[in-house]
Amino acid sequence: MKENAITKINLFIVLITLSTSLANSQIISGIITDENAKPLRATILIKEVSKPNLIREFHIVRNGNFSFELKNTYPEAIIIEIVSTGFITKTKKVIFIKEINIYNFEFVLVKDTTTKLDQVLIVAKKPPVKKAKDTVSYNLRSFLDGSEEKVQDILKKLPGIEVNNETGLIKYNGKLIETVTLEGDNLFGYNYATGTKNINADIISSVEAIENYSENVLLKGIEKGDKVALNLKLKKNKTDFSGNFDLGLGVFDSIQNVASNSSINVLGINKSYKSFGTFSHNNVGDNASPFNYYSSDLNLERLKELDLFTEKIIPEFQIISFLENNKSNINNQLFTSYNSMFSLNKKLKLKVNLYYLKDKLRSNQLIQNEYKINENEFITFDKKNASKAPKQYRSDVELKYFSSKSTLLKYNLSLRKESIETNIDISSNQNNDYFSFLTSRNEFLKQKLEFTKRLSFNLAFQLYFIQSENTIIQDFNLIPKTSNNVIEDNIQKVDLSKNNIEIKSKILGSKNENKWVFDIGAFKQKEPFQSNLYDATNPDQTLNENTTNNLEYNKKAIYNFASYQHKMGDFRIAPNYTLSLIHQSLGNQITQSEDGSKVLVFEPSINIFYKVNSISSFTLDLGLNQNTNTIRNLFNNPVLINNRTKIQNTPNLSFQKNQFYSVSYNKHDLFNQLQLVLGAKYQKQKGNFFSNTTVNSNSNLINYFYLSDKTENLDFNLIFSKLISPINTNIKFSSFFSLSNYNNIVNNSILRNNKSEQFFSEFFIKTAFKSKINFENEISYQSNKVTSETIFKNESLINKFKIIYTPTDDLFGTLALDYFIPKFGLQSKNYKFLEVKISYKPVDEKWKISLIGSNLLGEDNFIQIQNTDISNNLFRSNLLNRYLLFSYSYIF
Repeated sequence: MKENAITKINLFIVLITLSTSLANSQIISGIITDENAKPLRATILIKEVSKPNLIREFHIVRNGNFSFELKNTYPEAIIIEIVSTGFITKTKKVIFIKEINIYNFEFVLVKDTTTKLDQVLIVAKKPPVKKAKDTVSYNLRSFLDGSEEKVQDILKKLPGIEVNNETGLIKYNGKLIETVTLEGDNLFGYNYATGTKNINADIISSVEAIENYSENVLLKGIEKGDKVALNLKLKKNKTDFSGNFDLGLGVFDSIQNVASNSSINVLGINKSYKSFGTFSHNNVGDNASPFNYYSSDLNLERLKELDLFTEKIIPEFQIISFLENNKSNINNQLFTSYNSMFSLNKKLKLKVNLYYLKDKLRSNQLIQNEYKINENEFITFDKKNASKAPKQYRSDVELKYFSSKSTLLKYNLSLRKESIETNIDISSNQNNDYFSFLTSRNEFLKQKLEFTKRLSFNLAFQLYFIQSENTIIQDFNLIPKTSNNVIEDNIQKVDLSKNNIEIKSKILGSKNENKWVFDIGAFKQKEPFQSNLYDATNPDQTLNENTTNNLEYNKKAIYNFASYQHKMGDFRIAPNYTLSLIHQSLGNQITQSEDGSKVLVFEPSINIFYKVNSISSFTLDLGLNQNTNTIRNLFNNPVLINNRTKIQNTPNLSFQKNQFYSVSYNKHDLFNQLQLVLGAKYQKQKGNFFSNTTVNSNSNLINYFYLSDKTENLDFNLIFSKLISPINTNIKFSSFFSLSNYNNIVNNSILRNNKSEQFFSEFFIKTAFKSKINFENEISYQSNKVTSETIFKNESLINKFKIIYTPTDDLFGTLALDYFIPKFGLQSKNYKFLEVKISYKPVDEKWKISLIGSNLLGEDNFIQIQNTDISNNLFRSNLLNRYLLFSYSYIF
């Protein structure tokens, strides 16, 4: 029966083609089926017999039947090749006969039992990059030079990937990545720096960049595809149990001081279990943790959770440095973490992350200011010998329960406890000497319950419940060391917390590449704040209403968010809006508000994306938003934050109203390893807190007040990188320019208008010659020009030069020389830093030895001079001493 049906179909096709064909034309017709006579979709390739590797024409077959007239003239014969995914390619040679113009065939294809990967090679010769759908895979051999110790060192050398040395933040093609997964599993969450800073580079076989990433598997294909993740692929022999042990010991300038940088990392993987544990100790300026205690930069987790935390009012001591942390971070860090995932059964998965950190940071600093305010001139200075001892305990738990293939219930719990003790010995002008002691205790609890139901192929529903508590208690003691002090013995206590409860529902949908989201939610936020400043010499002193704050900030909101992403040819248009009914109150404290206590807020935005071609695009973003103020700007009476400075506010609950406009052009050509980014952004803000600063030789009082004045900011950025293949050299150029204005009041002056121009430029070049020696150089220039009552400009430059030497396969060496000019136009000191590293690793062996020398030229301190609109400032800080370190590494 099937053969008769096929014969009738072929006869019908022949009759049709006979009636429509031209004289002497050659017509090819027939049917393509599998072994069960099922019509197949296929591609027909036509080739010449004399040139079998050259495709002369091709034809698409959609439902098995085909009939077409040959486009070209073939003298004697052709080769017909039938290609269909999942089947063995079939080839047939056809010899033409003059009397016959129509040739009819029946092709039966046999299934291919081998598995073929759907991958597209980007580079022809030993491709450094492969692409399969949304995944870009890097062949690490094409980019590495042997100097890489950890995964973070690998990522820095891959095109399109940027790594922030301070925070560990990673960007792919200019976009912050969501996480770094290990063999596809999200083991580290937002604290992925735990893995990138500690996993040994030698066990990684490749790195994948995954676009349209979704951590929730039920939302794959429905959720808006604007997230990116990196995935680490392990070498085949590293999938059960592996790790590395590093022991580094040496001496600083003084033989009595031991330099140390040691760690042990263990990785375990099987079908139901995956874990990574690390233990490290160092006093050479490295930070093996994802947490930052030496500067104010935030990691990705804190950026994501910013709304859940309250703010420390009294700042801890920070290592202010214009150099890299490994030059100025004098530390003694102990860090350990354990990260694990368990598949308890097919439906239940558990993830546990445990962290412990203990550190002691030390710094000797001199801060000297020469003030010129109106007709008054005076100098202040503070010599500080400081130590800061943070300690953190933390545990995170995630539980996933798949009650069915379309239903997921997820519960997250995070418990964090942090304490920091900061002690500073201070010598100041006017013979005022102090001891200051600051203790900060910070506790955080977060719970999140998330329910996901995939309703259909293109529709999903989610329900969230989020609860968090953050409590900060700060005790600051300022004790005079001499009898002629202006400031008496003072104790400042601050107790504040932030409690959040939020519930929301979400519907997500997609159809024909168009995607939409609709949220409805409500939250309640409560922030009690108490502070008391009193004289420790008078224990019977009652609370002074002029130095005491007792308030509670409350914020409630009901909101609706909606987003629709519409694809229209090469355009993708995504309008969004948030509609919120917000209610604010500040207890019984007198406050001002231009908007009232209950406000309906509408925040629209739109994103327009135009795909020029497969490697380049234009993006346009427009939007309006309104922000409420934080507790830092809502207390009325002064709070002492250091030996000189008190801060206070004129409370105001008015909104900050913002407009933003940005446009960018992006070109990412992985085939030619070319990246080009051009962008501009304009922001306009109406309403903000400005400072009224009263400065004298002994103290500063800063009062923050709200004005509805407008401030503006205009940014331009450029990034260009390219592999110059003929000379095997990578170059990268980046530049940033910002123009902004701001207002302030100094010593009861009129409201001053200030304009700031910031410019930063960097040029990087690295060779990849097939020789024993290669070079790397990075030069960066930075300037800041401010126009106020006077005009001043600060300029600095740093050049980093590195020689990479590989005389044999088992010997490797680098020599790095950094040259820094901290201030143009002054006879200030310029700085040179020399670092050397020599490593020996026998081929096919698991061990390696290294000798490291840092700050070999013996720079012991660093001076930076800056000008502001009211003063000339000198900052001096000691540096990490010169050291030699011997390191032994073993991989198991």
